Amino acid sequence: MIAKTTREKIIDDCQQLLWRNGVSGTSMSDIAERAAILKGSFYNYFKNKEEFVSAVLDAYAAKWETNVVAIFREKKTNARAKFAAYFERMKEMAASMQYTQGSLVGNFAQELAGASEKFAAQTEKIFRRMQSYLAEALSEAQQNGALPQNEDPDTLAEIILNSTEGAILRAKTARSTRPIEILEQFFLQKLAIA
Repeated sequence: MIAKTTREKIIDDCQQLLWRNGVSGTSMSDIAERAAILKGSFYNYFKNKEEFVSAVLDAYAAKWETNVVAIFREKKTNARAKFAAYFERMKEMAASMQYTQGSLVGNFAQELAGASEKFAAQTEKIFRRMQSYLAEALSEAQQNGALPQNEDPDTLAEIILNSTEGAILRAKTARSTRPIEILEQFFLQKLAIA
Protein backbone atom coordinates (compact mmCIF):
# COMPACT_ATOMS: atom_id res chain seq x y z
CA MET A 1 0.00 0.00 0.00
CA ILE A 2 1.30 3.45 -0.93
CA ALA A 3 1.63 5.89 1.96
CA LYS A 4 -0.54 8.98 1.76
CA THR A 5 1.08 12.30 1.04
CA THR A 6 0.67 15.03 3.65
CA ARG A 7 -1.78 16.76 1.31
CA GLU A 8 -3.91 13.60 1.03
CA LYS A 9 -3.78 13.12 4.79
CA ILE A 10 -4.99 16.68 5.39
CA ILE A 11 -7.88 16.10 2.98
CA ASP A 12 -8.83 12.77 4.60
CA ASP A 13 -8.44 14.09 8.14
CA CYS A 14 -10.60 17.15 7.50
CA GLN A 15 -13.31 15.79 5.22
CA GLN A 16 -15.58 14.83 8.11
CA LEU A 17 -14.95 18.20 9.75
CA LEU A 18 -16.16 20.05 6.65
CA TRP A 19 -19.00 17.58 6.16
CA ARG A 20 -20.24 18.12 9.71
CA ASN A 21 -19.65 21.88 10.09
CA GLY A 22 -19.83 23.13 6.51
CA VAL A 23 -17.22 25.31 4.84
CA SER A 24 -18.17 28.56 6.54
CA GLY A 25 -18.43 26.77 9.90
CA THR A 26 -14.88 25.42 9.63
CA SER A 27 -12.04 27.80 10.39
CA MET A 28 -8.42 27.50 9.31
CA SER A 29 -7.60 26.86 12.98
CA ASP A 30 -10.09 23.94 12.98
CA ILE A 31 -8.42 22.50 9.89
CA ALA A 32 -4.91 22.87 11.31
CA GLU A 33 -5.94 21.31 14.62
CA ARG A 34 -7.76 18.37 13.01
CA ALA A 35 -4.88 17.71 10.58
CA ALA A 36 -2.30 18.15 13.35
CA ILE A 37 -0.32 20.74 11.39
CA LEU A 38 0.73 24.30 12.10
CA LYS A 39 -1.76 26.78 10.70
CA GLY A 40 0.88 28.34 8.44
CA SER A 41 1.92 24.90 7.14
CA PHE A 42 -1.47 24.51 5.48
CA TYR A 43 -0.32 26.90 2.74
CA ASN A 44 2.55 24.57 1.83
CA TYR A 45 -0.11 22.16 0.52
CA PHE A 46 -2.98 24.40 -0.63
CA LYS A 47 -3.00 27.92 -2.04
CA ASN A 48 -6.07 28.81 -0.01
CA LYS A 49 -9.18 27.40 1.62
CA GLU A 50 -11.02 27.37 -1.72
CA GLU A 51 -8.43 25.05 -3.27
CA PHE A 52 -8.63 22.84 -0.18
CA VAL A 53 -12.45 22.60 -0.35
CA SER A 54 -12.21 21.78 -4.05
CA ALA A 55 -9.73 18.99 -3.28
CA VAL A 56 -12.04 17.62 -0.57
CA LEU A 57 -14.91 17.52 -3.06
CA ASP A 58 -12.79 15.69 -5.63
CA ALA A 59 -11.59 13.19 -3.01
CA TYR A 60 -15.17 12.53 -1.91
CA ALA A 61 -16.28 11.99 -5.53
CA ALA A 62 -13.44 9.51 -6.04
CA LYS A 63 -14.51 7.56 -2.91
CA TRP A 64 -18.13 7.60 -4.07
CA GLU A 65 -17.06 6.17 -7.41
CA THR A 66 -14.98 3.47 -5.76
CA ASN A 67 -17.72 2.44 -3.33
CA VAL A 68 -20.91 2.89 -5.32
CA VAL A 69 -19.77 2.24 -8.87
CA ALA A 70 -18.51 -1.18 -7.79
CA ILE A 71 -22.16 -2.07 -7.16
CA PHE A 72 -23.13 -1.31 -10.74
CA ARG A 73 -20.08 -3.00 -12.27
CA GLU A 74 -20.88 -6.33 -10.60
CA LYS A 75 -21.55 -8.59 -13.59
CA LYS A 76 -23.16 -11.47 -11.67
CA THR A 77 -25.90 -9.29 -10.15
CA ASN A 78 -29.18 -8.40 -11.85
CA ALA A 79 -30.45 -4.82 -12.17
CA ARG A 80 -32.90 -5.05 -9.28
CA ALA A 81 -30.20 -6.30 -6.92
CA LYS A 82 -27.78 -3.59 -8.08
CA PHE A 83 -30.25 -0.79 -7.41
CA ALA A 84 -31.29 -2.37 -4.11
CA ALA A 85 -27.61 -2.41 -3.12
CA TYR A 86 -27.25 1.24 -4.22
CA PHE A 87 -30.14 2.33 -2.02
CA GLU A 88 -28.83 0.17 0.82
CA ARG A 89 -25.49 1.99 0.57
CA MET A 90 -27.30 5.35 0.79
CA LYS A 91 -29.23 4.18 3.88
CA GLU A 92 -26.03 2.90 5.51
CA MET A 93 -24.33 6.24 4.86
CA ALA A 94 -27.18 8.23 6.37
CA ALA A 95 -27.46 5.96 9.42
CA SER A 96 -23.69 5.88 10.02
CA MET A 97 -23.76 9.66 10.43
CA GLN A 98 -26.78 9.53 12.75
CA TYR A 99 -28.75 11.33 10.00
CA THR A 100 -26.96 14.62 10.66
CA GLN A 101 -24.64 15.17 7.71
CA GLY A 102 -26.45 14.39 4.47
CA SER A 103 -24.63 14.23 1.15
CA LEU A 104 -21.29 16.03 1.07
CA VAL A 105 -21.75 17.13 -2.54
CA GLY A 106 -25.34 18.15 -1.84
CA ASN A 107 -24.30 20.07 1.28
CA PHE A 108 -21.50 21.87 -0.56
CA ALA A 109 -23.83 22.64 -3.48
CA GLN A 110 -26.34 24.20 -1.09
CA GLU A 111 -23.72 26.19 0.78
CA LEU A 112 -21.38 27.25 -1.99
CA ALA A 113 -22.97 27.03 -5.44
CA GLY A 114 -25.06 30.17 -5.04
CA ALA A 115 -22.02 32.25 -4.17
CA SER A 116 -19.35 30.69 -6.39
CA GLU A 117 -19.45 29.81 -10.09
CA LYS A 118 -16.40 27.61 -9.55
CA PHE A 119 -18.12 25.48 -6.91
CA ALA A 120 -21.40 25.44 -8.84
CA ALA A 121 -19.52 24.02 -11.84
CA GLN A 122 -17.53 21.55 -9.74
CA THR A 123 -20.52 20.17 -7.85
CA GLU A 124 -22.56 19.93 -11.06
CA LYS A 125 -19.70 18.04 -12.74
CA ILE A 126 -19.65 15.56 -9.83
CA PHE A 127 -23.43 15.16 -9.95
CA ARG A 128 -23.23 14.51 -13.72
CA ARG A 129 -20.56 11.85 -13.17
CA MET A 130 -22.73 10.18 -10.52
CA GLN A 131 -25.70 10.36 -12.88
CA SER A 132 -23.69 8.81 -15.71
CA TYR A 133 -23.03 5.67 -13.65
CA LEU A 134 -26.73 5.32 -12.88
CA ALA A 135 -27.58 5.85 -16.56
CA GLU A 136 -25.05 3.21 -17.58
CA ALA A 137 -26.61 0.69 -15.19
CA LEU A 138 -30.10 1.55 -16.44
CA SER A 139 -29.03 1.16 -20.08
CA GLU A 140 -27.62 -2.26 -19.25
CA ALA A 141 -30.87 -3.15 -17.47
CA GLN A 142 -32.79 -2.08 -20.57
CA GLN A 143 -30.59 -4.22 -22.82
CA ASN A 144 -31.23 -7.19 -20.53
CA GLY A 145 -34.99 -6.64 -20.62
CA ALA A 146 -35.23 -5.52 -17.00
CA LEU A 147 -36.25 -1.96 -17.88
CA PRO A 148 -38.95 -1.18 -20.44
CA GLN A 149 -37.73 0.14 -23.79
CA ASN A 150 -39.91 3.25 -23.50
CA GLU A 151 -37.90 4.48 -20.48
CA ASP A 152 -35.07 6.93 -21.16
CA PRO A 153 -32.09 5.76 -19.05
CA ASP A 154 -30.52 9.24 -18.95
CA THR A 155 -33.68 10.96 -17.74
CA LEU A 156 -34.42 8.18 -15.28
CA ALA A 157 -30.85 8.38 -13.94
CA GLU A 158 -31.27 12.11 -13.38
CA ILE A 159 -34.56 11.51 -11.56
CA ILE A 160 -32.94 8.84 -9.36
CA LEU A 161 -29.97 11.06 -8.52
CA ASN A 162 -32.10 14.13 -7.80
CA SER A 163 -34.51 12.06 -5.73
CA THR A 164 -31.69 10.37 -3.83
CA GLU A 165 -30.15 13.73 -2.95
CA GLY A 166 -33.55 14.95 -1.77
CA ALA A 167 -34.19 11.78 0.23
CA ILE A 168 -30.80 12.06 1.92
CA LEU A 169 -31.61 15.67 2.82
CA ARG A 170 -34.99 14.63 4.16
CA ALA A 171 -33.38 11.80 6.16
CA LYS A 172 -31.52 14.51 8.09
CA THR A 173 -34.76 16.08 9.30
CA ALA A 174 -36.63 12.80 9.77
CA ARG A 175 -33.63 11.24 11.57
CA SER A 176 -34.53 8.09 9.70
CA THR A 177 -33.80 6.18 6.51
CA ARG A 178 -37.54 6.21 5.73
CA PRO A 179 -37.26 8.82 2.93
CA ILE A 180 -34.63 6.68 1.21
CA GLU A 181 -36.68 3.52 1.78
CA ILE A 182 -39.76 5.09 0.16
CA LEU A 183 -37.67 6.15 -2.83
CA GLU A 184 -36.19 2.67 -3.08
CA GLN A 185 -39.64 1.04 -3.02
CA PHE A 186 -40.93 3.42 -5.69
CA PHE A 187 -38.11 2.74 -8.13
CA LEU A 188 -37.87 -0.97 -7.51
CA GLN A 189 -41.63 -1.59 -7.77
CA LYS A 190 -43.15 1.12 -9.95
CA LEU A 191 -40.40 1.28 -12.53
CA ALA A 192 -40.04 -2.48 -12.84
CA ILE A 193 -36.28 -2.52 -12.35
CA ALA A 194 -36.11 -6.28 -12.02
